[in-house]
Amino acid sequence: QSSVKLPADKFTQQGEGETKQISLNSTEELYNDIRNLNFNAVGPTLSRKARNISAQFQERHEAKTVREMKEFVEKLPHMQAAKLSLGTHTSIAELIKERIDGEEFLSSLEIEQEILSYVNSDRYLEAIEDLACKEYP
Repeated sequence: QSSVKLPADKFTQQGEGETKQISLNSTEELYNDIRNLNFNAVGPTLSRKARNISAQFQERHEAKTVREMKEFVEKLPHMQAAKLSLGTHTSIAELIKERIDGEEFLSSLEIEQEILSYVNSDRYLEAIEDLACKEYP
């Protein structure tokens, strides 16, 4: 199990500068589904999950008998946990998206691609030195 510290204002009404520690655990269904995805595939996956959760909540309108209502109520805690998880992972995905749309990330990605394809070695050695001096993660 790992965790990450992120700006708390993305998750709660807390003030700026505060952080929130979020546990990332593979036993959580949604995290397990998205943890190894390319960052471009996370958004569509979260969107699909949101539609599924919404459809599950709509089932309450279809419950006609007491038994159907009871079954819905039994599923409710799991559905609420899934909705909370979706909100958390959507906020994390938004933070990641902000980072990967930045010039530094795109430049680093370009350098990685050049390294993997053995192209322009003079440029990427210089770029790696620059990133090391900046202590870029």
